[in-house]
Amino acid sequence: MKKESIYLAAPISTEGDVMYVNYLASELRKLGYNVHSPIEDEEINDKTKDPKAEDIFNNDNNAIDNADIFLVVETGREQVGTHTELGGELALQRKGLSNKELICFTNNFRLNNPQTQNGIPSASANHYTLGGVWQHGTFVEGMTKGLLEYMKKRRKA
Repeated sequence: MKKESIYLAAPISTEGDVMYVNYLASELRKLGYNVHSPIEDEEINDKTKDPKAEDIFNNDNNAIDNADIFLVVETGREQVGTHTELGGELALQRKGLSNKELICFTNNFRLNNPQTQNGIPSASANHYTLGGVWQHGTFVEGMTKGLLEYMKKRRKA
């Protein structure tokens, strides 16, 4: 069976983000997937080499183009790079230029089950983004555990 390739789109701006994304990439590899996580791309993340924005753009897009699966972590908070990548993939899918599998999930407890007080939710997600995912892909319930179970099942299918 061919090892499918995943592009892991996720926020990587904090230490917590980096630890989580490294954990998730490791767990997906244990399930038998090849994973491209931009945080592991030493060519663009070794800032002593002073990578240009164009290098980051081109490296990430090359990895997206070569992936079988575009996997996005929706945190319900600002994640400009992740949403820009997702928007690019959704545009390609809308125009019939990409048929890669799109999978999204949240690792945000409050987004998964928000509380509301005085009409204000404790978390939010962009409905344009979610609408694109629901129209062109799969939104997996159950946070990280649910995602890993889903990925394990689809690997066996």
